[in-house]
Amino acid sequence: YSAEGADARVWGGGFIVRVQVRNTGSQAAADLHIAGELRSGDAAPERSQALIDHVPAGSSREAGLYFTQDPRQGRLSLRAEGYRKP
Repeated sequence: YSAEGADARVWGGGFIVRVQVRNTGSQAAADLHIAGELRSGDAAPERSQALIDHVPAGSSREAGLYFTQDPRQGRLSLRAEGYRKP
């Protein structure tokens, strides 16, 4: 699996990062957990998570991660944290 941030936008009182997730494997995944961690200066990292119901093999899905700080002003790391077989 790979996850990459597409863009960050102002959303309500914070920001949303659109995340594109790709299943490069040969099997589908269910309940795929995506996590993002935003680091800005000396502040404690801010964390956000999303759950994607189903990602068929060889496909991609989009999710959104919410942050209170502007992701364009820090270092954002993304990763898949777990899934189950459908």
